[in-house]
Amino acid sequence: MSILADLERAGLIRRGLMRTLLSQLAHFGAVGLVGLVVDVTLFNLLRITVLAPEVIVEGPVIAKVISGLGLSSVFRFVLCRAWVCPTLLSTVAADLSASGA
Repeated sequence: MSILADLERAGLIRRGLMRTLLSQLAHFGAVGLVGLVVDVTLFNLLRITVLAPEVIVEGPVIAKVISGLGLSSVFRFVLCRAWVCPTLLSTVAADLSASGA
């Protein structure tokens, strides 16, 4: 017997719930990997071109702040809200439109 079957038989989980959670976990991991690729790519593009250490001494640090804390974080947040938890996004949008914001 598998652990999932034992938990389901004991009434601790439902199979549909576990599939949903595993699907969300896989989506969350994919979003993280895509965000990592965006972060590394943007950092290297900034570091090689505009923020090269030869031009600005603190260029790599500034490039990391822009790529990691700025654009990559926003990208991951939006993709996570839109793909991993789309019902949460529609709920928030409905709440905002109902409040008149």
